[in-house]
Amino acid sequence: MGRIYRLAPEIRAKIAAGEVIEGPASVVKELVENSIDAGARKIVLRIEDSGLSLISVSDDGVGILPEDLPLALQRHTTSKLSSETDLLKIRTLGFRGEALASICAVSKMRLISRAGDKSYSVECIQGQIGPIKEHPHPRGTTVEVRDLFFNFPVRKKFLPSPSSILREISRVFICYCLAYPQIHFIFVREGREVANYPPGSLRERISRVLGREFLATLREIENQWGDMKVYGFSSAPGRGRPRPQLFFFLNRRPIYNKEVFSALKIAYSGLLQSPNLPEGVIFLEAPPSCYDVNIHPTKREVKFREPSVIYRLFLSAIKGDYTSKAPSPAPRAVESPPSPYGFSPEKLEFQQAGVEKDFRVIGQVRGIFIVVERDDGLYLVDQHNAMERALYEKLKRGKIPSQKLLIPAVLDLREDEALLLGQREEELREAGFDFQRLSGRSLALRAHPSIIPAERAEKVFLEALRGKDPVLATVACRASVKRGEALSAERMEKIVAELFQWENFQVCPHGRPIIVKLSWEELARKIGRREI
Repeated sequence: MGRIYRLAPEIRAKIAAGEVIEGPASVVKELVENSIDAGARKIVLRIEDSGLSLISVSDDGVGILPEDLPLALQRHTTSKLSSETDLLKIRTLGFRGEALASICAVSKMRLISRAGDKSYSVECIQGQIGPIKEHPHPRGTTVEVRDLFFNFPVRKKFLPSPSSILREISRVFICYCLAYPQIHFIFVREGREVANYPPGSLRERISRVLGREFLATLREIENQWGDMKVYGFSSAPGRGRPRPQLFFFLNRRPIYNKEVFSALKIAYSGLLQSPNLPEGVIFLEAPPSCYDVNIHPTKREVKFREPSVIYRLFLSAIKGDYTSKAPSPAPRAVESPPSPYGFSPEKLEFQQAGVEKDFRVIGQVRGIFIVVERDDGLYLVDQHNAMERALYEKLKRGKIPSQKLLIPAVLDLREDEALLLGQREEELREAGFDFQRLSGRSLALRAHPSIIPAERAEKVFLEALRGKDPVLATVACRASVKRGEALSAERMEKIVAELFQWENFQVCPHGRPIIVKLSWEELARKIGRREI
Protein backbone atom coordinates (compact mmCIF):
# COMPACT_ATOMS: atom_id res chain seq x y z
CA MET A 1 0.00 0.00 0.00
CA GLY A 2 1.33 3.46 -0.93
CA ARG A 3 1.61 6.54 1.22
CA ILE A 4 -1.52 8.50 2.20
CA TYR A 5 -1.79 12.00 0.76
CA ARG A 6 -4.41 14.66 0.16
CA LEU A 7 -6.23 14.72 -3.17
CA ALA A 8 -5.67 17.75 -5.34
CA PRO A 9 -8.50 20.37 -5.21
CA GLU A 10 -9.47 19.79 -8.85
CA ILE A 11 -9.80 16.02 -8.25
CA ARG A 12 -11.88 16.59 -5.11
CA ALA A 13 -14.16 18.91 -7.08
CA LYS A 14 -14.69 16.30 -9.81
CA ILE A 15 -15.46 13.58 -7.26
CA ALA A 16 -18.00 15.85 -5.55
CA ALA A 17 -19.48 16.76 -8.93
CA GLY A 18 -19.84 13.06 -9.76
CA GLU A 19 -22.06 12.56 -6.73
CA VAL A 20 -24.51 15.27 -7.81
CA ILE A 21 -24.14 15.61 -11.60
CA GLU A 22 -24.74 12.29 -13.34
CA GLY A 23 -25.60 13.84 -16.70
CA PRO A 24 -27.42 16.72 -18.41
CA ALA A 25 -30.72 15.75 -16.73
CA SER A 26 -29.09 16.21 -13.30
CA VAL A 27 -28.05 19.73 -14.28
CA VAL A 28 -31.59 20.54 -15.43
CA LYS A 29 -33.00 19.20 -12.17
CA GLU A 30 -30.70 21.29 -9.97
CA LEU A 31 -31.21 24.51 -11.94
CA VAL A 32 -35.00 24.18 -12.15
CA GLU A 33 -35.16 23.49 -8.40
CA ASN A 34 -33.14 26.65 -7.73
CA SER A 35 -35.58 28.66 -9.85
CA ILE A 36 -38.57 27.25 -7.98
CA ASP A 37 -36.93 27.99 -4.62
CA ALA A 38 -36.37 31.56 -5.84
CA GLY A 39 -40.13 32.05 -6.16
CA ALA A 40 -40.23 32.01 -9.97
CA ARG A 41 -43.57 32.35 -11.72
CA LYS A 42 -42.08 31.58 -15.13
CA ILE A 43 -39.22 29.19 -15.97
CA VAL A 44 -37.69 28.76 -19.43
CA LEU A 45 -35.45 25.76 -20.18
CA ARG A 46 -33.22 25.83 -23.27
CA ILE A 47 -30.98 22.99 -24.41
CA GLU A 48 -28.75 22.32 -27.40
CA ASP A 49 -27.02 19.10 -28.45
CA SER A 50 -28.91 17.07 -25.81
CA GLY A 51 -27.65 19.48 -23.15
CA LEU A 52 -23.95 18.85 -23.82
CA SER A 53 -23.42 22.13 -25.69
CA LEU A 54 -25.89 24.26 -23.74
CA ILE A 55 -28.28 24.03 -20.82
CA SER A 56 -29.90 27.34 -19.90
CA VAL A 57 -32.54 27.94 -17.24
CA SER A 58 -34.08 31.41 -16.89
CA ASP A 59 -36.55 32.54 -14.26
CA ASP A 60 -38.27 35.66 -12.95
CA GLY A 61 -37.53 34.94 -9.29
CA VAL A 62 -36.01 37.16 -6.62
CA GLY A 63 -32.56 37.21 -8.19
CA ILE A 64 -29.10 37.26 -6.57
CA LEU A 65 -27.31 40.32 -5.20
CA PRO A 66 -24.11 41.16 -7.13
CA GLU A 67 -21.85 40.63 -4.10
CA ASP A 68 -23.35 37.14 -3.65
CA LEU A 69 -22.78 35.97 -7.23
CA PRO A 70 -19.22 34.56 -6.71
CA LEU A 71 -20.27 33.06 -3.37
CA ALA A 72 -23.17 31.20 -5.01
CA LEU A 73 -20.66 29.26 -7.14
CA GLN A 74 -18.62 27.98 -4.21
CA ARG A 75 -19.24 24.69 -2.39
CA HIS A 76 -21.45 24.53 0.69
CA THR A 77 -22.88 28.01 0.24
CA THR A 78 -26.64 28.45 0.41
CA SER A 79 -29.40 30.89 1.32
CA LYS A 80 -31.68 28.07 2.46
CA LEU A 81 -30.07 26.99 5.75
CA SER A 82 -28.87 29.11 8.63
CA SER A 83 -28.43 26.58 11.46
CA GLU A 84 -28.15 22.86 12.13
CA THR A 85 -31.78 22.70 13.29
CA ASP A 86 -32.90 23.79 9.81
CA LEU A 87 -31.89 20.33 8.56
CA LEU A 88 -34.87 18.93 10.48
CA LYS A 89 -37.37 21.24 8.77
CA ILE A 90 -36.35 21.42 5.13
CA ARG A 91 -38.94 23.40 3.15
CA THR A 92 -36.97 24.03 -0.04
CA LEU A 93 -35.99 21.71 -2.90
CA GLY A 94 -32.29 22.54 -2.60
CA PHE A 95 -30.29 23.08 0.57
CA ARG A 96 -26.89 21.38 0.33
CA GLY A 97 -25.08 24.22 -1.45
CA GLU A 98 -23.33 21.80 -3.79
CA ALA A 99 -25.23 22.04 -7.07
CA LEU A 100 -23.77 25.16 -8.72
CA ALA A 101 -20.25 24.40 -7.50
CA SER A 102 -20.46 20.84 -8.82
CA ILE A 103 -21.73 22.04 -12.21
CA CYS A 104 -18.92 24.62 -12.35
CA ALA A 105 -16.34 21.89 -11.82
CA VAL A 106 -17.31 20.05 -15.02
CA SER A 107 -18.50 22.83 -17.35
CA LYS A 108 -18.20 26.43 -18.47
CA MET A 109 -20.88 28.34 -16.58
CA ARG A 110 -22.22 31.87 -16.67
CA LEU A 111 -24.53 33.17 -13.96
CA ILE A 112 -26.58 36.30 -14.77
CA SER A 113 -28.96 37.84 -12.23
CA ARG A 114 -30.84 40.96 -11.28
CA ALA A 115 -32.13 41.56 -7.78
CA GLY A 116 -32.22 45.37 -7.80
CA ASP A 117 -31.78 48.22 -10.28
CA LYS A 118 -28.88 46.63 -12.14
CA SER A 119 -28.01 43.17 -13.38
CA TYR A 120 -24.61 41.47 -13.26
CA SER A 121 -22.92 38.31 -14.46
CA VAL A 122 -20.06 36.11 -13.40
CA GLU A 123 -18.35 33.25 -15.23
CA CYS A 124 -16.81 30.08 -13.87
CA ILE A 125 -14.66 27.70 -15.91
CA GLN A 126 -13.42 24.45 -14.38
CA GLY A 127 -14.03 25.83 -10.90
CA GLN A 128 -12.23 29.12 -11.52
CA ILE A 129 -14.52 32.09 -10.80
CA GLY A 130 -14.04 35.24 -12.90
CA PRO A 131 -14.81 38.90 -12.14
CA ILE A 132 -18.30 40.37 -11.76
CA LYS A 133 -19.49 42.33 -14.82
CA GLU A 134 -22.56 44.36 -15.65
CA HIS A 135 -24.88 42.47 -18.00
CA PRO A 136 -28.41 43.36 -19.20
CA HIS A 137 -31.05 41.03 -17.77
CA PRO A 138 -34.64 41.37 -16.51
CA ARG A 139 -35.45 40.70 -12.88
CA GLY A 140 -34.57 37.12 -12.05
CA THR A 141 -31.72 34.76 -12.88
CA THR A 142 -30.32 32.87 -15.85
CA VAL A 143 -27.78 30.07 -15.53
CA GLU A 144 -25.99 29.00 -18.72
CA VAL A 145 -24.05 25.73 -18.68
CA ARG A 146 -21.89 25.09 -21.75
CA ASP A 147 -19.63 22.20 -22.84
CA LEU A 148 -20.70 19.88 -20.04
CA PHE A 149 -17.93 17.41 -19.05
CA PHE A 150 -15.44 19.10 -21.41
CA ASN A 151 -12.74 18.44 -18.79
CA PHE A 152 -14.11 15.07 -17.72
CA PRO A 153 -13.88 12.90 -20.88
CA VAL A 154 -14.35 9.63 -18.99
CA ARG A 155 -17.78 10.68 -17.75
CA LYS A 156 -18.73 12.02 -21.17
CA LYS A 157 -17.68 8.76 -22.82
CA PHE A 158 -20.07 6.70 -20.73
CA LEU A 159 -23.14 8.92 -21.14
CA PRO A 160 -26.14 7.24 -22.79
CA SER A 161 -27.23 8.00 -26.35
CA PRO A 162 -28.50 11.51 -27.21
CA SER A 163 -32.07 10.22 -27.48
CA SER A 164 -31.82 8.63 -24.02
CA ILE A 165 -30.44 11.88 -22.57
CA LEU A 166 -33.34 13.82 -24.11
CA ARG A 167 -35.83 11.39 -22.56
CA GLU A 168 -34.21 11.89 -19.14
CA ILE A 169 -34.34 15.68 -19.50
CA SER A 170 -37.96 15.54 -20.63
CA ARG A 171 -38.85 13.36 -17.65
CA VAL A 172 -37.29 15.87 -15.24
CA PHE A 173 -39.03 18.78 -16.95
CA ILE A 174 -42.40 17.00 -16.89
CA CYS A 175 -42.01 16.14 -13.18
CA TYR A 176 -41.68 19.78 -12.16
CA CYS A 177 -44.39 20.90 -14.58
CA LEU A 178 -46.78 18.50 -12.81
CA ALA A 179 -45.54 19.36 -9.32
CA TYR A 180 -46.00 23.11 -9.82
CA PRO A 181 -49.01 23.76 -12.08
CA GLN A 182 -49.11 27.39 -10.88
CA ILE A 183 -45.75 28.10 -12.62
CA HIS A 184 -45.47 28.88 -16.33
CA PHE A 185 -42.98 26.43 -17.92
CA ILE A 186 -41.45 26.72 -21.40
CA PHE A 187 -39.08 24.22 -23.04
CA VAL A 188 -36.94 25.30 -26.02
CA ARG A 189 -34.87 22.64 -27.79
CA GLU A 190 -32.39 23.45 -30.54
CA GLY A 191 -33.93 26.93 -30.83
CA ARG A 192 -37.51 25.60 -31.25
CA GLU A 193 -40.20 25.81 -28.59
CA VAL A 194 -41.46 22.28 -27.93
CA ALA A 195 -43.56 22.83 -24.80
CA ASN A 196 -45.42 25.79 -23.33
CA TYR A 197 -47.54 25.18 -20.22
CA PRO A 198 -49.22 28.30 -18.80
CA PRO A 199 -50.36 28.33 -15.16
CA GLY A 200 -53.53 26.43 -14.30
CA SER A 201 -55.08 23.78 -12.09
CA LEU A 202 -53.52 20.36 -11.54
CA ARG A 203 -56.23 18.78 -13.70
CA GLU A 204 -55.46 21.21 -16.54
CA ARG A 205 -51.71 20.67 -16.22
CA ILE A 206 -52.09 16.87 -16.36
CA SER A 207 -54.28 17.21 -19.44
CA ARG A 208 -51.75 19.49 -21.17
CA VAL A 209 -48.63 17.54 -20.23
CA LEU A 210 -49.81 13.92 -20.36
CA GLY A 211 -52.89 14.24 -22.56
CA ARG A 212 -56.66 14.25 -22.15
CA GLU A 213 -56.81 10.52 -22.87
CA PHE A 214 -54.47 9.83 -19.94
CA LEU A 215 -56.48 12.09 -17.62
CA ALA A 216 -59.68 10.25 -18.62
CA THR A 217 -58.25 7.02 -17.15
CA LEU A 218 -57.66 8.61 -13.72
CA ARG A 219 -59.86 9.41 -10.75
CA GLU A 220 -59.29 12.12 -8.15
CA ILE A 221 -58.16 10.93 -4.72
CA GLU A 222 -57.77 12.67 -1.37
CA ASN A 223 -57.29 11.60 2.23
CA GLN A 224 -55.97 13.36 5.33
CA TRP A 225 -54.84 12.28 8.78
CA GLY A 226 -53.47 14.90 11.15
CA ASP A 227 -50.76 16.96 9.43
CA MET A 228 -50.40 14.48 6.57
CA LYS A 229 -52.40 14.53 3.36
CA VAL A 230 -52.53 12.48 0.17
CA TYR A 231 -54.17 13.91 -2.95
CA GLY A 232 -53.94 13.88 -6.73
CA PHE A 233 -55.12 11.60 -9.51
CA SER A 234 -54.62 7.83 -9.83
CA SER A 235 -55.89 5.04 -12.06
CA ALA A 236 -59.60 4.31 -12.01
CA PRO A 237 -60.53 0.66 -11.32
CA GLY A 238 -59.93 -1.49 -14.38
CA ARG A 239 -57.45 0.97 -15.93
CA GLY A 240 -53.66 1.11 -15.71
CA ARG A 241 -51.01 -0.23 -18.10
CA PRO A 242 -48.15 -2.76 -18.04
CA ARG A 243 -45.68 0.14 -18.42
CA PRO A 244 -47.33 2.89 -16.39
CA GLN A 245 -46.71 6.61 -16.13
CA LEU A 246 -46.51 7.28 -12.40
CA PHE A 247 -45.37 10.49 -10.72
CA PHE A 248 -45.10 10.70 -6.93
CA PHE A 249 -44.25 13.85 -4.99
CA LEU A 250 -43.46 14.49 -1.33
CA ASN A 251 -44.12 18.15 -0.54
CA ARG A 252 -43.88 18.64 -4.31
CA ARG A 253 -40.43 17.02 -4.46
CA PRO A 254 -40.25 14.12 -6.98
CA ILE A 255 -39.05 11.14 -4.96
CA TYR A 256 -38.71 7.38 -4.87
CA ASN A 257 -39.64 5.39 -1.76
CA LYS A 258 -40.09 1.61 -1.63
CA GLU A 259 -42.70 1.68 1.14
CA VAL A 260 -44.93 4.06 -0.77
CA PHE A 261 -44.76 2.14 -4.02
CA SER A 262 -45.36 -1.12 -2.18
CA ALA A 263 -48.49 0.41 -0.64
CA LEU A 264 -49.62 1.52 -4.10
CA LYS A 265 -49.33 -1.99 -5.55
CA ILE A 266 -51.18 -3.54 -2.61
CA ALA A 267 -53.87 -0.86 -2.72
CA TYR A 268 -54.63 -1.75 -6.32
CA SER A 269 -54.81 -5.50 -5.75
CA GLY A 270 -58.26 -6.46 -6.93
CA LEU A 271 -58.73 -3.23 -8.88
CA LEU A 272 -56.47 -3.88 -11.87
CA GLN A 273 -56.08 -6.90 -14.10
CA SER A 274 -52.55 -8.30 -14.39
CA PRO A 275 -50.15 -7.29 -15.90
CA ASN A 276 -51.52 -3.74 -15.64
CA LEU A 277 -50.03 -1.43 -13.01
CA PRO A 278 -51.47 1.81 -11.61
CA GLU A 279 -50.70 5.21 -13.09
CA GLY A 280 -51.19 8.71 -11.77
CA VAL A 281 -49.91 11.97 -10.36
CA ILE A 282 -49.95 11.64 -6.57
CA PHE A 283 -48.91 14.11 -3.88
CA LEU A 284 -48.09 13.52 -0.23
CA GLU A 285 -47.92 16.51 2.11
CA ALA A 286 -46.13 15.80 5.41
CA PRO A 287 -44.27 17.83 8.07
CA PRO A 288 -40.45 17.87 7.54
CA SER A 289 -40.04 16.10 10.89
CA CYS A 290 -41.70 12.99 9.39
CA TYR A 291 -39.03 12.28 6.79
CA ASP A 292 -35.35 12.72 5.92
CA VAL A 293 -34.19 13.89 2.49
CA ASN A 294 -30.56 14.05 3.55
CA ILE A 295 -29.81 10.41 2.72
CA HIS A 296 -29.01 10.79 -0.98
CA PRO A 297 -26.70 13.32 -2.72
CA THR A 298 -29.35 14.17 -5.33
CA LYS A 299 -32.26 14.05 -2.83
CA ARG A 300 -33.85 11.40 -5.07
CA GLU A 301 -34.76 9.10 -2.19
CA VAL A 302 -36.28 9.85 1.20
CA LYS A 303 -36.66 7.91 4.41
CA PHE A 304 -39.83 8.13 6.49
CA ARG A 305 -39.52 8.07 10.26
CA GLU A 306 -42.84 6.22 10.62
CA PRO A 307 -43.45 4.43 7.32
CA SER A 308 -46.42 2.49 8.70
CA VAL A 309 -48.43 5.71 9.16
CA ILE A 310 -47.62 6.85 5.62
CA TYR A 311 -48.47 3.37 4.38
CA ARG A 312 -51.96 3.35 5.94
CA LEU A 313 -52.74 6.88 4.79
CA PHE A 314 -51.67 6.10 1.25
CA LEU A 315 -53.48 2.77 1.16
CA SER A 316 -56.70 4.34 2.39
CA ALA A 317 -56.55 7.17 -0.16
CA ILE A 318 -56.14 4.80 -3.11
CA LYS A 319 -58.49 1.99 -2.14
CA GLY A 320 -60.97 3.65 0.16
CA ASP A 321 -60.08 0.94 2.68
CA TYR A 322 -62.16 1.80 5.72
CA THR A 323 -60.26 -0.69 7.86
CA SER A 324 -57.20 1.53 7.64
CA LYS A 325 -59.11 4.45 9.20
CA ALA A 326 -60.94 2.63 11.96
CA PRO A 327 -61.16 -1.02 12.97
CA SER A 328 -64.03 -2.88 11.36
CA PRO A 329 -66.49 -4.74 13.56
CA ALA A 330 -65.54 -8.37 13.98
CA PRO A 331 -67.75 -10.85 12.09
CA ARG A 332 -70.63 -11.95 14.29
CA ALA A 333 -70.97 -15.70 14.82
CA VAL A 334 -74.40 -17.19 14.18
CA GLU A 335 -75.20 -19.42 17.14
CA SER A 336 -78.08 -21.38 15.59
CA PRO A 337 -77.47 -22.52 12.01
CA PRO A 338 -80.48 -22.16 9.70
CA SER A 339 -79.66 -25.49 8.04
CA PRO A 340 -77.47 -28.53 8.76
CA TYR A 341 -74.78 -26.98 6.53
CA GLY A 342 -75.08 -23.41 7.79
CA PHE A 343 -75.76 -22.11 4.29
CA SER A 344 -78.77 -20.30 2.88
CA PRO A 345 -77.82 -18.47 -0.32
CA GLU A 346 -81.15 -16.88 -1.15
CA LYS A 347 -81.48 -15.30 2.31
CA LEU A 348 -77.87 -14.53 3.21
CA GLU A 349 -75.85 -13.71 0.11
CA PHE A 350 -77.59 -10.50 -0.88
CA GLN A 351 -79.90 -8.11 0.88
CA GLN A 352 -81.65 -5.34 -1.01
CA ALA A 353 -79.77 -2.16 -0.11
CA GLY A 354 -82.85 0.02 0.16
CA VAL A 355 -81.56 2.38 -2.53
CA GLU A 356 -83.66 3.61 -5.41
CA LYS A 357 -83.54 1.17 -8.31
CA ASP A 358 -82.08 2.71 -11.48
CA PHE A 359 -81.87 -0.36 -13.71
CA ARG A 360 -84.00 -3.08 -15.29
CA VAL A 361 -82.80 -6.68 -15.65
CA ILE A 362 -83.71 -8.04 -19.06
CA GLY A 363 -82.41 -11.59 -18.67
CA GLN A 364 -79.47 -13.99 -18.66
CA VAL A 365 -77.24 -14.94 -21.61
CA ARG A 366 -75.36 -18.27 -21.90
CA GLY A 367 -75.30 -18.69 -18.14
CA ILE A 368 -72.60 -16.01 -17.92
CA PHE A 369 -74.04 -12.53 -18.42
CA ILE A 370 -76.92 -10.64 -16.89
CA VAL A 371 -78.33 -8.16 -19.40
CA VAL A 372 -79.22 -4.86 -17.74
CA GLU A 373 -80.86 -1.70 -19.07
CA ARG A 374 -79.97 1.69 -17.55
CA ASP A 375 -80.59 5.28 -18.59
CA ASP A 376 -77.09 5.60 -20.08
CA GLY A 377 -77.00 2.34 -22.03
CA LEU A 378 -77.08 -1.43 -22.11
CA TYR A 379 -74.88 -3.41 -19.70
CA LEU A 380 -73.60 -6.98 -19.94
CA VAL A 381 -72.78 -7.97 -16.35
CA ASP A 382 -70.59 -11.00 -15.63
CA GLN A 383 -72.63 -12.75 -12.94
CA HIS A 384 -69.67 -14.38 -11.14
CA ASN A 385 -67.49 -11.29 -11.12
CA ALA A 386 -70.39 -9.08 -10.04
CA MET A 387 -71.27 -11.25 -7.07
CA GLU A 388 -67.59 -11.60 -6.21
CA ARG A 389 -67.16 -7.81 -6.02
CA ALA A 390 -70.24 -7.33 -3.81
CA LEU A 391 -69.25 -10.12 -1.41
CA TYR A 392 -65.70 -8.82 -1.21
CA GLU A 393 -66.92 -5.34 -0.24
CA LYS A 394 -69.24 -6.77 2.42
CA LEU A 395 -66.51 -9.00 3.83
CA LYS A 396 -64.15 -6.03 3.97
CA ARG A 397 -66.66 -4.11 6.05
CA GLY A 398 -67.45 -6.99 8.41
CA LYS A 399 -71.02 -7.36 7.14
CA ILE A 400 -70.81 -11.14 6.63
CA PRO A 401 -71.26 -13.07 9.91
CA SER A 402 -69.34 -16.20 10.85
CA GLN A 403 -71.02 -19.60 11.04
CA LYS A 404 -69.93 -22.10 13.71
CA LEU A 405 -69.27 -25.66 12.63
CA LEU A 406 -71.31 -28.30 14.49
CA ILE A 407 -68.10 -30.32 14.92
CA PRO A 408 -64.73 -28.46 14.69
CA ALA A 409 -62.52 -29.71 11.85
CA VAL A 410 -58.94 -30.66 12.74
CA LEU A 411 -56.41 -29.71 10.03
CA ASP A 412 -52.80 -30.90 9.90
CA LEU A 413 -50.78 -28.24 8.11
CA ARG A 414 -47.59 -28.69 6.16
CA GLU A 415 -44.55 -26.79 7.35
CA ASP A 416 -44.89 -24.13 4.61
CA GLU A 417 -48.60 -23.77 5.44
CA ALA A 418 -47.80 -23.28 9.13
CA LEU A 419 -45.44 -20.45 8.17
CA LEU A 420 -48.12 -18.90 5.96
CA LEU A 421 -50.60 -19.10 8.82
CA GLY A 422 -48.39 -16.83 10.90
CA GLN A 423 -48.43 -14.26 8.08
CA ARG A 424 -52.13 -14.48 7.16
CA GLU A 425 -53.77 -15.23 10.50
CA GLU A 426 -55.24 -11.75 10.88
CA GLU A 427 -56.64 -11.79 7.33
CA LEU A 428 -58.24 -15.19 7.87
CA ARG A 429 -59.93 -14.11 11.10
CA GLU A 430 -61.17 -10.87 9.49
CA ALA A 431 -62.75 -12.97 6.74
CA GLY A 432 -64.78 -14.90 9.33
CA PHE A 433 -62.66 -17.99 10.02
CA ASP A 434 -62.26 -18.91 13.68
CA PHE A 435 -59.63 -21.48 14.59
CA GLN A 436 -57.54 -22.62 17.52
CA ARG A 437 -53.93 -23.71 17.30
CA LEU A 438 -53.24 -27.18 18.66
CA SER A 439 -49.95 -28.97 19.26
CA GLY A 440 -47.41 -29.13 16.46
CA ARG A 441 -48.78 -27.87 13.15
CA SER A 442 -52.40 -28.80 13.82
CA LEU A 443 -55.36 -26.50 14.28
CA ALA A 444 -59.06 -26.82 14.96
CA LEU A 445 -61.29 -24.91 12.53
CA ARG A 446 -64.33 -23.84 14.56
CA ALA A 447 -66.16 -21.33 12.34
CA HIS A 448 -66.20 -20.10 8.77
CA PRO A 449 -67.75 -17.22 6.77
CA SER A 450 -71.45 -17.93 6.50
CA ILE A 451 -71.42 -17.45 2.72
CA ILE A 452 -69.34 -20.68 2.46
CA PRO A 453 -71.11 -24.06 2.86
CA ALA A 454 -69.94 -26.00 5.90
CA GLU A 455 -68.85 -28.97 3.80
CA ARG A 456 -66.47 -26.71 1.85
CA ALA A 457 -65.13 -24.74 4.81
CA GLU A 458 -61.88 -26.74 5.15
CA LYS A 459 -61.12 -26.55 1.41
CA VAL A 460 -61.77 -22.81 1.18
CA PHE A 461 -59.72 -22.16 4.34
CA LEU A 462 -56.71 -23.95 2.83
CA GLU A 463 -57.15 -22.23 -0.54
CA ALA A 464 -57.27 -18.84 1.18
CA LEU A 465 -54.21 -19.73 3.24
CA ARG A 466 -52.12 -20.92 0.28
CA GLY A 467 -53.33 -18.52 -2.40
CA LYS A 468 -51.52 -15.48 -3.75
CA ASP A 469 -54.67 -13.33 -3.71
CA PRO A 470 -55.93 -11.55 -0.58
CA VAL A 471 -57.93 -13.86 1.68
CA LEU A 472 -61.12 -11.83 1.27
CA ALA A 473 -60.87 -12.07 -2.52
CA THR A 474 -60.48 -15.86 -2.37
CA VAL A 475 -63.46 -16.29 -0.01
CA ALA A 476 -65.64 -14.01 -2.16
CA CYS A 477 -64.67 -15.93 -5.29
CA ARG A 478 -65.46 -19.34 -3.80
CA ALA A 479 -68.86 -18.14 -2.53
CA SER A 480 -70.01 -16.60 -5.82
CA VAL A 481 -72.26 -18.07 -8.48
CA LYS A 482 -70.41 -19.99 -11.16
CA ARG A 483 -70.31 -19.89 -14.94
CA GLY A 484 -73.30 -21.65 -16.46
CA GLU A 485 -75.45 -21.44 -13.34
CA ALA A 486 -79.05 -20.55 -14.15
CA LEU A 487 -80.39 -17.70 -12.03
CA SER A 488 -83.90 -16.70 -11.12
CA ALA A 489 -85.12 -13.20 -11.98
CA GLU A 490 -85.17 -12.31 -8.29
CA ARG A 491 -81.58 -13.42 -7.78
CA MET A 492 -80.34 -11.50 -10.82
CA GLU A 493 -82.06 -8.39 -9.45
CA LYS A 494 -80.29 -8.82 -6.11
CA ILE A 495 -76.86 -9.38 -7.69
CA VAL A 496 -77.14 -6.28 -9.88
CA ALA A 497 -78.57 -4.13 -7.06
CA GLU A 498 -75.69 -5.11 -4.77
CA LEU A 499 -73.10 -4.50 -7.49
CA PHE A 500 -74.17 -0.95 -8.33
CA GLN A 501 -73.90 0.05 -4.64
CA TRP A 502 -70.13 0.01 -4.74
CA GLU A 503 -67.79 2.58 -6.24
CA ASN A 504 -65.54 -0.10 -7.75
CA PHE A 505 -68.26 -1.99 -9.60
CA GLN A 506 -66.24 -2.07 -12.85
CA VAL A 507 -63.73 -4.76 -11.78
CA CYS A 508 -63.77 -7.83 -9.54
CA PRO A 509 -61.35 -8.26 -6.59
CA HIS A 510 -58.90 -10.04 -8.92
CA GLY A 511 -58.91 -7.11 -11.35
CA ARG A 512 -61.06 -8.73 -14.06
CA PRO A 513 -63.71 -6.59 -15.79
CA ILE A 514 -67.29 -7.05 -14.58
CA ILE A 515 -69.30 -5.07 -17.13
CA VAL A 516 -69.35 -4.31 -20.82
CA LYS A 517 -71.30 -1.12 -21.51
CA LEU A 518 -72.88 -0.12 -24.81
CA SER A 519 -74.24 3.42 -24.79
CA TRP A 520 -77.47 4.13 -26.60
CA GLU A 521 -75.57 6.47 -28.95
CA GLU A 522 -73.13 3.68 -29.82
CA LEU A 523 -75.96 1.23 -30.49
CA ALA A 524 -77.75 3.81 -32.64
CA ARG A 525 -74.61 4.32 -34.77
CA LYS A 526 -74.19 0.58 -35.23
CA ILE A 527 -77.70 0.18 -36.67
CA GLY A 528 -77.61 3.41 -38.67
CA ARG A 529 -80.04 5.45 -36.57
CA ARG A 530 -79.63 8.94 -35.15
CA GLU A 531 -81.00 7.92 -31.77
CA ILE A 532 -82.68 5.06 -29.92
